[in-house]
Amino acid sequence: MCRLCLLIFLGYCTSVALPAQDSAWVVGSVTVEGLKKTRLDVVRSYLCVEEGDVIQRGGLVEVLQHCRKNLLLTRLFRDVVIDVDTSQGEELHLKVRVEELWYIYPGLYFQLADRNFNEWAQLHRYSLRRINIGPTLWYFNVTGRGDILSFLWHEGYTRRFHLAYRRDGLPRWKKWGWGMELFYRDRKEVGYRIRSNRLEFYRNDDEVQLRRRGVELYLTRQENVHTRWTFHLAYTDLRMGTHLYRLRGDFLGGERGLQFFSLWWKYSYTALDRRDYPLSGWMVEVLLRKDGLAPSDGVQFLYTDLLWRGYRSLGARITGGVVVRAQKQWIETEVPYYFRHFFGYGEHQLRGYELYVVEGTDFGYLKALLSYALWRGKMRIGWRGFHLSDYRRGEGMPIELYLAFQWDVGRVWTFASVENSLNDKVLTGGGPAVHIVWSNRYVMRIEWSINRCGEKGVYLHFMRSY
Repeated sequence: MCRLCLLIFLGYCTSVALPAQDSAWVVGSVTVEGLKKTRLDVVRSYLCVEEGDVIQRGGLVEVLQHCRKNLLLTRLFRDVVIDVDTSQGEELHLKVRVEELWYIYPGLYFQLADRNFNEWAQLHRYSLRRINIGPTLWYFNVTGRGDILSFLWHEGYTRRFHLAYRRDGLPRWKKWGWGMELFYRDRKEVGYRIRSNRLEFYRNDDEVQLRRRGVELYLTRQENVHTRWTFHLAYTDLRMGTHLYRLRGDFLGGERGLQFFSLWWKYSYTALDRRDYPLSGWMVEVLLRKDGLAPSDGVQFLYTDLLWRGYRSLGARITGGVVVRAQKQWIETEVPYYFRHFFGYGEHQLRGYELYVVEGTDFGYLKALLSYALWRGKMRIGWRGFHLSDYRRGEGMPIELYLAFQWDVGRVWTFASVENSLNDKVLTGGGPAVHIVWSNRYVMRIEWSINRCGEKGVYLHFMRSY
């Protein structure tokens, strides 16, 4: 009786296992073409499969999409195409063809010194005095492992020097990475106060009004394709001019100069189809930062910052996206003007408020987006000019055009002010936009927005996360 039961059990297992084996591919080989600088082990580290892996036939398309997405997320390639050969029975042979990006970008650095293009154009009337210019060098993929060397020096509205090197880890091998940065910046004109939520400036050509210099070291760990940890240690030296100190003594908390160490830890999990203009997936970042590590340091702050972004396809060409972010300062202390975080700088901008600045240390916002893909193609440049072609044909720079509708809501807490009516208020704004994406990396946005005050305007943004 026991033998009969054992035979029945083995027969059942065999009947279940055989169809499962027949419905799968075995990866026989993975070849990579098109590499000029990038090392082969870097590509293989980001691929989802390797020789000997078993892939269910019904999940082949999804696996290949993940492999392509992972390679594009490295920002090393303009395009990635994966060809499949299934002509040899149950073996699957993959051919990965990549188009590498340009890696060396020497040139003339040109930057507006204002917070954004719109403030420079509308409030300062395209003033050429507010322009920074100088030599720059960006060298991506220095050793073929995705590392970056950058150098910048410019004169103009501000004087700046920057030298940095970064080498990240790989998901499968050599997971630890490191980097360092040296920086120096000074300026003779400073936004020293806010009235009606607009910056007011003080300028003195005979003296540097604010100088910032220091060094930053960081260590990274790439756990896998999605998960990354970063640890930063920085030293910062701040000093203000005598005239600015007399005008506003609390700019640095009553001191003319401050020196302090900072330590912060960041965890990020990224499951986006691409970094700069995602159409699907999600990501989360958690940041814990301490400014002032020793009792003698000039500042003592503790911040947490949470960021979540999610995107989902709502149709063949329609994508919905949501960005949620919040920051909290935990140490009860008087915050000098220089360290107050504002809406209006960097990523912390709300649509319709590009010309305004909102004071505060604690803030939160939600951004919603609905986009429609108008066109995807490639542009090739030659001696006879350039021409556009279908996205799937030949080599060239990928270009995408989207129509979008976006709406933002946010608030900065604390620092309520009678003369700054937007402080400590719920702010809303948004409207339609046109987004242009090229090389799967660079983004330009032309936006028409209206804010809660009823003010309307057309605003231009370059490479700004939505």
